[in-house]
Amino acid sequence: MAFARPQVAFLILNWNKWEITVECLESVIQNRFRDYEVVLVENGSKNDSFEKILSYCRGELETSSPFFKYSNDSKPLPVRTVKIKEDGSFQIEEGHGPMREGPGLTLIKVEENQGYAEGNNIGIRFISQHVDPQYVLFMNNDVVVDPDFLSPLVDRMKATEDVAMAAPKIKYYELNGSSNIINCAGCFLDMARVRSQRRGRDEEDRGQYDIEGMVDFADGACFLMRMSVLNVTGGFDRSFFTYWEETDLSIRTTRLGHKIIYVPRSVVWHRETYSIVTESKEYYMVRNRYKFIRKNGTRWQANRFMAYHLLVLLVPTVLVYVRDGETQRVRPFLKGTVDGVRTLMDHSEG
Repeated sequence: MAFARPQVAFLILNWNKWEITVECLESVIQNRFRDYEVVLVENGSKNDSFEKILSYCRGELETSSPFFKYSNDSKPLPVRTVKIKEDGSFQIEEGHGPMREGPGLTLIKVEENQGYAEGNNIGIRFISQHVDPQYVLFMNNDVVVDPDFLSPLVDRMKATEDVAMAAPKIKYYELNGSSNIINCAGCFLDMARVRSQRRGRDEEDRGQYDIEGMVDFADGACFLMRMSVLNVTGGFDRSFFTYWEETDLSIRTTRLGHKIIYVPRSVVWHRETYSIVTESKEYYMVRNRYKFIRKNGTRWQANRFMAYHLLVLLVPTVLVYVRDGETQRVRPFLKGTVDGVRTLMDHSEG
């Protein structure tokens, strides 16, 4: 029955990109694991995303994809809308349209964009208070899932209690005309240079990374997390706004004694970089590397990274941007560097 306690709660954010969000939702609805609910945070979009998503749920708006054939059989979806009161509590509205058996969708309307981290935290709070699943499936709205992607993740979590996060194999939605190119087959962390290393990136998937194994962190595009552990961590650090927040959450999870596992039998496809402008990504990717090492590394590691970034990386990166005609990336890169260094200096003085 819709809105009964499920095993899994999907948590998805939308910001101005309803077209890809409804494609994402349709792929989720067609997945074969049926014990789930969807919580979608409408994160302060400035267009008509909220209304478009509701139209999709009512069966009035179709979507298309190279990964599935649209079906109206599941429409209208059981859907309820939620507003956030001034005190931060949730006001659950009546369901929209006729209710039916099957997984339901909760659409939370947020007036202003809260960023990826806090937008997810809003969803986490709602899920904790009103859904209470065993697991939360975090997923970007530019992801499309294989119909059988969820069962391997859930089965792996059930089999091993100390595994708190499970990550699928992620392929590019499309790269050079192919949907069989790996985007991430397990994430690892280089603390010396504060760089994420996504195994198999840009390689054709020939089964070379089809063995399960422990990884350093889960890619934020899609991962399953145990609700009990998520509650202990407190969710994402909102100060990251976007980028590196999932790495920070992963590190805090492993420091609690839990493990993160890569499950290659689970497959999803990711458009990547579709949902955020290049300048914003450039700024947050640089600034948040400093924030991450300040928070999770030693002072020596933080100082070493700052020296590496300023003395080795800074000038060559700017020159490459100029050479390649990407001068619009120079300013946010430099601003991210300045603000990042300030976070280290403020921390050192404190």
